[in-house]
Amino acid sequence: MSPAKKNAKKDLPVAGAAPAEAAAESTKKEKVQDYSDVVDPSKFEKVRLAIGNGLRPEVWCDFQDGFGVTDVLEFYSATEGNGSIFNLCNIEDKQARGKIGRMGAILKKGTGHKLARFDLEREEPVRTADAKSKNFGLLEEAAVGEAGELLIEVKAKDKTTHFKGYTDGKASDKKVIEDAFRKGDRYFRTGDLLVRDAMGFYSFVDRIGDTFRWKGENVSTTEVSEAVGSHALIEEANVYGVKVPGCDDGRGCMAAISLLSNDAHGHGLTPAL
Repeated sequence: MSPAKKNAKKDLPVAGAAPAEAAAESTKKEKVQDYSDVVDPSKFEKVRLAIGNGLRPEVWCDFQDGFGVTDVLEFYSATEGNGSIFNLCNIEDKQARGKIGRMGAILKKGTGHKLARFDLEREEPVRTADAKSKNFGLLEEAAVGEAGELLIEVKAKDKTTHFKGYTDGKASDKKVIEDAFRKGDRYFRTGDLLVRDAMGFYSFVDRIGDTFRWKGENVSTTEVSEAVGSHALIEEANVYGVKVPGCDDGRGCMAAISLLSNDAHGHGLTPAL
């Protein structure tokens, strides 16, 4: 991004916002722009593809639009995993932003990736309990818009899908689930909850163990962190569940926040609390 473009975005007021919030919002936007100070802006303008994982949804637009990156290739994978998913997001494709992967029906069938319905209280995939069902004892696939654990098939004839395990045999056994969607099959458990929309886009929901239950509802620490962190005066938020003495309705939601320096005492947060 050229210096002119960078400076043009500095100190823009936020309509309807208090002075402290406007200044904080400006600071947040500049966080991404300030990366241009590390490199020669004229050279950075030639970058047409950014590849990586973990680009947070709340900064995706500022990054791709601010630097004018034509395509962002976001991927999801694990060092010990046996598969991955990708999302090639063109700068004109607004729907693809913030997503970690995309698979249509054909690709989904070919890869063998599935989202299994998940029981947060037991921390395990849900199996069909109806003894009269032909799928009795097998896992249930999550519906569109429903969070589920990503499972990747271990195919006997395809060595690229094999899970070689850890040095700890018991830990290795826990990562593979058998008789998942049909008798005799095997799937690698990623330990991550994802959700798939009607367009085939996959979004990260939470790491299993981080999501918790409260009064019959599922609480995603990632989603709450993003919501809390979207406030103009909050630099970063970390959310987790805590046990509430005398309450059996699950875990309460606790948030640890880091404020931007221009409102170090959090006075601007008072109206939002």
